[in-house]
Amino acid sequence: MKSHVLEHIESRNPGEWLAELVVDALLDEARLAPKPGLVDSRRNGAHTDLEFALMCRSARALKPAFAAMAEAGRAAGAPTLALRETLGRFGKLHRQKARS
Repeated sequence: MKSHVLEHIESRNPGEWLAELVVDALLDEARLAPKPGLVDSRRNGAHTDLEFALMCRSARALKPAFAAMAEAGRAAGAPTLALRETLGRFGKLHRQKARS
């Protein structure tokens, strides 16, 4: 008999699940303190243009891009030049969306 946790994991879209893990890891790293000279949950360090809240919003905003990249990798099945080009296009597309 499978556990409820395993059933939940297996029922999820792998790209979305991986994107959530990546965002969680970015948020965990941002919360980690102290980081002398770097932004953390306590201070901005040497940065005048970046703060903890912005780092957290940025990590969350990247979730759709991470999910798309994970799905592209799954669909490709192996690291190839075509996959690298696809991932590069995703990066450019999501950067343009973030600026608009």
